[in-house]
This record gives sequence, C-alpha cells and structure tokens, in this order.
Amino acid sequence: MPLVSIVVPVYNAEKYLMKCLESIKNQTLKDFECILVDDGSTDTSGFICDSFASGDDRFSVIHLVNGGVSRARNEGIKKARGEYIGFVDSDDWIDSDMFETLYRDAKNSNAEISICNIYEDNVKNGFTEMNPVQAKICMFSNDGFQGYSVNKLVKRELFDFFLYDERLKCYEDLVLFFQLFSKCTKVIWDARPFYHYFRHEGSLSTNYIFDSSKQAGINRLKQLMDDETDSMVIEAMGKFFFCYYLETAIDYVSHRNVSAEGYNLSYGYVVANKEQIKECSLRQKVWMKVILHDWIKRIYWFLKGTRNGSK
Repeated sequence: MPLVSIVVPVYNAEKYLMKCLESIKNQTLKDFECILVDDGSTDTSGFICDSFASGDDRFSVIHLVNGGVSRARNEGIKKARGEYIGFVDSDDWIDSDMFETLYRDAKNSNAEISICNIYEDNVKNGFTEMNPVQAKICMFSNDGFQGYSVNKLVKRELFDFFLYDERLKCYEDLVLFFQLFSKCTKVIWDARPFYHYFRHEGSLSTNYIFDSSKQAGINRLKQLMDDETDSMVIEAMGKFFFCYYLETAIDYVSHRNVSAEGYNLSYGYVVANKEQIKECSLRQKVWMKVILHDWIKRIYWFLKGTRNGSK
C-alpha cells in the first residue's frame, strides 16, 4: 500500500499537463501512486496520460466519458490504495516536497487531514492544529486555508463516509470538506505554500457568471449550515454568504457577467443582512453604498457611459 494516492482529474489540459505530471513525478516522497482520470478529453490529454504512465509504474490512467470533475475525482478515490489521498488539478503544479511535508505533518500530529497553502493566496507561515469546528471556521475565513481540494491530504477512510456530490458543478470542494471535517478529530494546517495554482482564461475561478450551478452549490452549503449546531461555524458561514452575494451584486453593477435575476437575488440577501458589512473591507463598504442607493448607482453608470439594467 503506498503512503499517498494522488488523484489528478484531466480534461483538455494538453498545454499544461506535462508540467503538472513532472512536478508529481519529482516528489521527494517516492512512495506514492498517481491516478490520472481522463474525463473524456477531446485533445491529446488522454494520450499524454497513457504515455507518461507507460514510463513510470506509479502512474495509472482511467479513461471516462466526460462527466465532470467531481465524478472524475470520485472514480480516482475509489481506485486509491494509499493511506492518505491528495488531489492535483491538471493545469497546476506542485513543489517537490509538498506531499512529503503534508504526510509528515499528518503523521507527526496524528491528524486525519493535512493542509498547506496555495501560492496565489497566502502570505504567512506557521503550524496550526485544529479540531473540526475550528477547521470549518477557518475554511470560511478570508485569511484561512479556503475550501479547495488541491491543498489537502486526507486519510483514505474518511471517504468511506462522503464523496464529491456529482450533481454540483461549483463549491463541491467546500461541501465535501465541510462534511469531512465533521468526521475527523484533528486537522493540521501548515501555512507555507507548496501548491502552484495557474490562473488562465479557462479556469473556473476566472468565470464570474452567476448561474444556476453556482447557486446550487450555495444552496447545498446553506443546507449544511441549517444542520450545524456550533454558533461560531454558523457565524463564519453567514459572513461567507454575505460576501458571496455582495460580490455578485458588485459584479452586476460593474458590468461583469451577472444577470438581473442574479442581481435581484443578491440585492435581497445583502439588504436583509446589511449589518454584516461592518466586517467587510473598505472596498466592499464603498460598493455597498453604491448598491443600496439607486441615485449613486445611476451616477456611476452615467460616468461609465453605460447602463446595466435595473433592480
């Protein structure tokens, strides 16, 4: 049994895939398996996966009909034999000591989940041991470790309880790890960065369109919040939802891809919870004034020379 199983969902990533695979191959932790899940790629990604695996028996390939990243990760989890399971996206790459560090942190702390930072998001160092409640709060905090899959190493047995919800296309990571944290006893967070997230035009996080898939993920998180009993977790999630709807409203007013329907929904939530603005940044407080006052909004649109519909 390998110490770590690394699951890599792959879809049309031929431009970036080799850099990703080489960074995994060069890990200082040598006792791993890497499961490449080709999710019905229509470019040469599947061929690259097969060729790479033929030269290193630690790599294996699953070819699927396209079904989305959650299904691809779930299929990789089902095949995984490692003591812990980690994830890398096929257009990113990792430092050579990432999985050695995450595994060592987990074993030294007797933790079921080990977390590092991502280069795009962090500015600090340090180790923090957390219980499930603290981990949930941290995940929804602006300066926490966020709800990504790719910066976490998870004890394989935890996936006996939960897998990715394949119905969700957005926020499926947050949903899953909220559930996984509920099943573990200890989490270790090494705030040093080891994971390189590559933001390109096709990245999901560069897509600001407000649509039903994003709202479905938010609705599932709200269901989890309804079942949560810890008041501090509920408070942290409430702040997360407020910022989500506020940023959606800001995107609409500033002409990013949000429909009037999405704006109306966001506007209603922001107005109903406007007392939470005191926890927000100065930028968000300024935008709140614009959103709440139609005359300021009209002046903004006039100065921009365009108009974006009405509330």
